[in-house]
Amino acid sequence: MRGATVIFGRRSHEIFGPDLTESTQVVVTRSPESVTGQLTATSVEEAHELALSRGAPVFCAGGAAIYEACLPLATEMHLSFIEGEHDGDVFFPEFDEADWVAARREPRDGWELVLYRRKV
Repeated sequence: MRGATVIFGRRSHEIFGPDLTESTQVVVTRSPESVTGQLTATSVEEAHELALSRGAPVFCAGGAAIYEACLPLATEMHLSFIEGEHDGDVFFPEFDEADWVAARREPRDGWELVLYRRKV
């Protein structure tokens, strides 16, 4: 995501943000003073406007509530499908596959990356 702007929820940013040093990050949080060194917003809509104003590609990097709020704004989705059954308590939101086309599939060892594009 080099050069992109990435929207995170606060907890996801705490986990993954430091690994994305070559991107601009916008953290959605109710407590902007708790985040230092990054752009902040108090809603996904505010974060999206801020991200678009930077003129770079915009990605949403979770968590679950952030993905759900970003989904109606998305024109593309890069989703990883990991083989097998896995324990977890946070999941990507359900979406209507009829609204999307799988434009590219990249099978990998044990998982697949799929690029979805929203149908016009």
